[in-house]
Amino acid sequence: MIFRLLLLFYVFPIFLQECIIVDKPFECDDMIQILEYHNDLRSKVAQGRTKLFEAKDMWALKWDDALAVMAQDWANKCTLKPNTGRPNDCGENIAWLSLTEVQPIDVEAIIEMWYDEINKFDPEIKGIQGGTEHFTQLIWGETQFIGCGSTIFQDKEDSKVYQALVVCNYKPA
Repeated sequence: MIFRLLLLFYVFPIFLQECIIVDKPFECDDMIQILEYHNDLRSKVAQGRTKLFEAKDMWALKWDDALAVMAQDWANKCTLKPNTGRPNDCGENIAWLSLTEVQPIDVEAIIEMWYDEINKFDPEIKGIQGGTEHFTQLIWGETQFIGCGSTIFQDKEDSKVYQALVVCNYKPA
């Protein structure tokens, strides 16, 4: 009887996972890199070194462990869909990459991909502009905190292909 319970306790949760995770989440160095690169790009915008106007009162971001835990929990679900269960004052950026091997995630390249939406952004237009949501979240002046998570998992249809998912939460949004 004890063997069956142990088997159920240790094996059954594996079948409940939504994906087969093959790599661990971000480490401390990754978190520092994410925070510094976000703040470098935000500073560039704040100082008017882009096609945008100078930003007034843009905060330097600080790392928030609670936002990181929420991002990691969502990344572990292996879905590109937004987390509709996050608090209303929390924004989110998600990136998805296909890999042929397990390798470190290039976080600067992902943040740069979000930032490159500046090329679609027109500062003269008020309101939401399609295709710029990642960029506007990254540079939102009132945002003070960030926390990110990541996962690399096997593709369900091709075990030789891996998917990388990066989720960053921002507060306030």
